[in-house]
Amino acid sequence: MSEGRISFDPCDVLDLLRSLGKKHLIHANSVITAKTFCEAFRLLSRGAVESEGMFQTDQYTDSLDKRSGIWHDLFLNLSNQHRRFCRPNTYGPVSFSFSIDILLNFFGRVQGAKISITKIPPSDWEKPAYAGEQKWVTSLQDLAAQFDAPRRGENFFREKKGRWPDVVISGIDGIPLNLCQTIEIETLPHDPAFFSKAKRALLETSNGTKLLSKIQPLACNKINCGCKDPESFKKPELYIINANELHQGPDKAAVSE
Repeated sequence: MSEGRISFDPCDVLDLLRSLGKKHLIHANSVITAKTFCEAFRLLSRGAVESEGMFQTDQYTDSLDKRSGIWHDLFLNLSNQHRRFCRPNTYGPVSFSFSIDILLNFFGRVQGAKISITKIPPSDWEKPAYAGEQKWVTSLQDLAAQFDAPRRGENFFREKKGRWPDVVISGIDGIPLNLCQTIEIETLPHDPAFFSKAKRALLETSNGTKLLSKIQPLACNKINCGCKDPESFKKPELYIINANELHQGPDKAAVSE
């Protein structure tokens, strides 16, 4: 287990987040990895996808996650990066949204699940600038204090990294996608057909038709959002539709037809 990690009962954490006005947990990923989730009909950890021999897009933090003991954990966020920070989601264009109320019911029925909350993104854990800093929220009171408005409020985590903390779930093999409220897909200004192609790719998986009513475009009406600029899409591998293109290299990793 990661050094200094404190785990909590999921229902205690979710109850607290709900009392703080939070309504959803979000998991965003690449199209390829999202297809794997739809095929399995579960949100899976990267370790579980690897163990089951399924496809997923490589992440530069994979080696660090394995060293840190979080490879088999599920990661969710408290908001959608795209909406919160006016930019394409750096985790990927497909966002799975889960109602905290529904998750409370789910975790009330499963055994062995635990939740931890990061203070520092795992991608920064080995950086000298963060040496000696606490990686994890240490108590529920500690978590509540991070949202103590107006002195710190929502800006606390933004000041740390420009994003929210990770909600890290361990002890379960996945979250069933029938619990998912919506699956939102970003639209691309330089590829108007991307949404249709990505949606079709998800629906063509063996369980895809069960998700038809959940899939929708991520509506972004902000004129100054980074998603309006094609140069903001820094990771072309996140938008690849077909798994056989994953290792062609960045010069060939264009959005598939």
